[in-house]
Amino acid sequence: MRICLLVIAIAFLIGCEKVPIKYQLSTKQQLADTNIKRVAIKLKNEFGLIPCGTAGQMMHQIQMLGLMFDYRQSADIEAGRKLLIAAIQELISAVNADEQLRPYLNNYPFCPKNIEIEIYLQNHDGSRVDGGRLSVITARKGILEYKIAGIDPRAFSQVILTETYEEALARASGHAASPQSATEPEKPIFYLTVSVDK
Repeated sequence: MRICLLVIAIAFLIGCEKVPIKYQLSTKQQLADTNIKRVAIKLKNEFGLIPCGTAGQMMHQIQMLGLMFDYRQSADIEAGRKLLIAAIQELISAVNADEQLRPYLNNYPFCPKNIEIEIYLQNHDGSRVDGGRLSVITARKGILEYKIAGIDPRAFSQVILTETYEEALARASGHAASPQSATEPEKPIFYLTVSVDK
């Protein structure tokens, strides 16, 4: 019985032709792809951001589009903030300006909550930054995060600051107070209530 099954399996495998599977992108995916590529190229030319990945959430309508980059320069939080803001604004601008893409958007205008950006900071040669230095900056759902590399190369990066897109814009333009570190606990506010007997 086993020999019979083996002969049938071999005959089946030999007789089957390999037919290449072709996958056709939908119009929505093609339009989104075109915009993402255009923005990635522009950000590479203007800021030295090297595209290394894309993201998207578009099962029914386009809810999110994103880009991932390598950045082979050191940056502090201020420089990282400017990179994130520039990438977010560029992608939002491209998506909102594309009238053909507009009917496929979950919401119009597309806003920072619809954009994901990840930037991996590296040394000039592409190697991992030293522990304690800014290593990853991200923007997801309108929240920007800044992470530093762990001292141990196997350790995860640690978030040192979280801010909203609006806070980042205000800080970048100099209209806001310095951000509070994510590792610094918030100072409690105490209220003193005094009752007076008459």
